[in-house]
Amino acid sequence: MSEHKDYGMTGEQLERMYSPQGDGQHPSEDFSREDWREAVMLDETIAGYWNWVADQLDEWESEQ
Repeated sequence: MSEHKDYGMTGEQLERMYSPQGDGQHPSEDFSREDWREAVMLDETIAGYWNWVADQLDEWESEQ
């Protein structure tokens, strides 16, 4: 099993790491703001971007 290096981090921790000035995004193309916006539009999430990323990482890890 290959654990993603950010697995287990909270949205707040991810934001501090990757977006200290605000408006950043996760370096992985798998968690783009565009993908998050689409998930919001499709009512797949109501979470903010960084909490959505944390949730996606959790889902990714559970599939491994």
